[in-house]
Amino acid sequence: MLAVDESLPVGLYLMDCDGVFLYGNERLQKILEWPTPLLGVSLAEFFPPERRYSILKNHQKYFGTPGILVHQTVYLTTAKGRQITADIQATTYTLEDNFNVVVGTLNDITEDEHLRLKKDATERVVLHDLKNPLSGFLGLAQLLKREFRDNSEVTMFSDELQLRGMRLLRLLETQLALGRIESEQFRLIREPIDIPGMLDEALEDWVPEDLRAGKHFQTVFDDHLSESDFNSHTTLLRVVIGQILRFGFEQCPTGGKIEARFSFTSTGDLVFKMSFPLPNVEFSHLDRVLWDDLLQMSLWLVSKAITQLGIQLDPLTLHDSFVLTVHVPTGFLEDSAW
Repeated sequence: MLAVDESLPVGLYLMDCDGVFLYGNERLQKILEWPTPLLGVSLAEFFPPERRYSILKNHQKYFGTPGILVHQTVYLTTAKGRQITADIQATTYTLEDNFNVVVGTLNDITEDEHLRLKKDATERVVLHDLKNPLSGFLGLAQLLKREFRDNSEVTMFSDELQLRGMRLLRLLETQLALGRIESEQFRLIREPIDIPGMLDEALEDWVPEDLRAGKHFQTVFDDHLSESDFNSHTTLLRVVIGQILRFGFEQCPTGGKIEARFSFTSTGDLVFKMSFPLPNVEFSHLDRVLWDDLLQMSLWLVSKAITQLGIQLDPLTLHDSFVLTVHVPTGFLEDSAW
């Protein structure tokens, strides 16, 4: 048992539902820099004093029921006062005497987290710097078109350069926004949305031509769409709609029709409803949970963007079709976009 304990690459522990250690291996002692066995020591010792009560309360809530699996990243303070980032996984088991115990692992990922943050920061700097020369190319395209407006070849070249450049600029803005969300440095600023224009850009950016081939796409807009004001974060909404449309085109069979309907509620919220036929009759018998999982896997890139915008997804599997209703709340108009 001792040999196994020493060879474990992570901290292994056993505690009661109140967060008191019943056992902690040597690796865990080293991570927490605790000089003696952890028996009888509370997990709260390694959290800031002002947070201990709430943390223990949450601990009792999560682990009061057997079978609950928790996996999260937490920030701890070791016995020597060193701040670390830890990856914790734990679950509850009930013993024969109805006593609940928590079995879990703790891994110090401080160095990995620092490297990730540095990588994210570097990527944001590179992406931001790429926008400057790209803006210059777009300006050049407009200048060429204006100065050589009588030359059809130059005009065609300028239009193509403008089209490709704008798509690349949107993708750079998307990557910057998603990176800021991941690093918790994102500020949600809303601006007026041109729904038809946003839809065209979402298709162009995220649904390649080969995926659209052999499938029909129809859009239906509310009669009062042009009269309604809808404010959201342009970049985030565009990438969310783009990923949803991509899911539709990926799942829709060749020859099928994907329909996208846009309307507004009485409170001014946007409702986007996408529907497409199921690939075959067997798909209609798939469990609702499986379709939900398939949708969530397809939208992994924008899961945090969906949360930021307060978007609600309502998937529905009918006999021969799949319908996804997307509810996007409107927001107060900001003075300018970030």
